This record gives sequence, C-alpha cells and structure tokens, in this order.
Amino acid sequence: MGCCCSTDDAAPQDSLANPLLAEEQHPENFDKDALAVTAKLKGCKGLPSHGFAGLSPYVKFALTNDTDKKKKSSVKSRTSDPVWAPPELFEFYPVTEEDIVNSRLIVSVFHRELIGKDDLVGDGIVKLSSVNEREVFRSHRVPLVDKMGDPIDSCHVNLDIKIGCAFTAYGTEEEYLYEYERWDLVNGWSSDHLLPTDPGRWSNKEMTKWGQTFEELQKDLGKGWEVEENWRITGRPGSGMAWEFAVGFRFPSWFDKQNPAVRVRRRVWRRIVVNMRYRSHRDKSTSEKKTNDEKCGN
Repeated sequence: MGCCCSTDDAAPQDSLANPLLAEEQHPENFDKDALAVTAKLKGCKGLPSHGFAGLSPYVKFALTNDTDKKKKSSVKSRTSDPVWAPPELFEFYPVTEEDIVNSRLIVSVFHRELIGKDDLVGDGIVKLSSVNEREVFRSHRVPLVDKMGDPIDSCHVNLDIKIGCAFTAYGTEEEYLYEYERWDLVNGWSSDHLLPTDPGRWSNKEMTKWGQTFEELQKDLGKGWEVEENWRITGRPGSGMAWEFAVGFRFPSWFDKQNPAVRVRRRVWRRIVVNMRYRSHRDKSTSEKKTNDEKCGN
C-alpha cells in the first residue's frame, strides 16, 4: 500500500491498515494476474502564477476506466515549482491487461482557494500502454493543458510511474523519517545544539510526531512483515541533494539551496517493508503463469 496512505502510529498489520483503503478490493479476491498502476509525484515545474498570494498547488490522479476513484496529494504553499519530498505515492489496483491497453492516467493540478471552489490549473494525460517495462519505475514529464485545451508553456508534472503485480503493490510499504539540524555561528550545522523550542531531531513524514532519537520514531514491524530495503538517505526530487533548507522546523516550504535566512535543514530516510504473505502469493502466481506458458509453448 502506498506510503501516502500509511499510518504512523501503528505498525503495518496483515489486514487493511488504513480506513481510506477499506473500500478497495482485498487481495484475497484479486485475479492471479491482477496488476497495479503506481505513480510517484515528485514535483511540478512552471505552473502559472496566481495573484498576490501566490499559487497553492495540489495534484489529483484518476484512471479513465474508473474516474470515481480519485487520489489527491498534499497542498504546497505559495510556489509555482512545488516539490514533494519525499515523493507521494498513489496506487490503483486491481487493474487488468485490458485496462493497461485502453486506459490513461489523468493528472490534474489545482490551486487551493481559501474561499470557494478550488481552481483548475491544468490537466495532463499518460497513456498506460506507453509504460512498457513492468516492476520498474520510469520517469515521466507530463505536459499540462489549460481549461480550453491549450498547452501551458514550459509547464509539466514530474512523475515516476510503474505497472506491476497488484499483490506486490498491496503488500509493500515505504516508510519515511526526517532528520533535522540547526546552524549557528559557533557549531555550524549540528543536531546537538538545537534550541529549547525546537520540536526534535527526528519526525515522521507528516511532522505530527517528533523525537530526539531515531528509535523513538521507527515503527516496529507487524506480523508477517519483513524489511526489503533497510533505512537509507534519499535525495530531494529534482536536485538529488540530500539536504533541504527552511527558516524553521515546521515551515511549509523547503528549498534545495541555502540562503542567509536559513537556519534549519533536514534530510529524508526511507526503508521498504513487505508483507511476505502477499509477496508469496505474487511469487506463486508468477510461477503458475510461467508453467502454463511453458505448457502452451510460449
């Protein structure tokens, strides 16, 4: 299940861990060849400005074969070049091979209005049939068109897209933690000289839980879950730099370059955990498909 839908106060369990996913079909009912479409939102570039207050963009995703199941990103404040660090993950499953041939991923960027209806900035389309490789993320630059269908100059959404096994998608979690440091004239960058008012050296991705040690924030593995990729530092989308900078720990906008006003920086740690029950189900289905193909002479 996608990291953007995971909860931070409970370890993953061998069940639907998030109520937002409660209406999704349970993998026990998936067809053995069921697929998943996974999109990682990294950022947007060149979005048009929006008045004095600036643009507050977010992105919605849907598949053309089932537009009722829309998924929405978090909102970024006052920027025409938003970056989601870490990238936000959006998954659609189960889908079929026929869906892949005939469906498209709709990518819609909106501006959040404080009063009234949110304003559509632009739409983009990705043909799923153009995603040739399976189980591998590939980068896509999705150009946007305005409400009239006219291209918006130098404006696009940066995505990584993968088509793969639905069992793998359902039984995989990406977990993220932030590590923070503060700068001062005496010590330079350090996490050992934070201010008494600073919330902590570590936080979860949503910045709702803080702690002084990594162990305070790391979730215990639930039953049946194993680490596929252990904790490692990931770079900021677009720049690849490990650190990003802001004027405060809870500041809504973070930047890939340091400036004189910056006194705080953070970097992202990620690990990937898998539910072996669904990974085993995936491996069994793959083995059965290979055996049937061999019998048919494929």
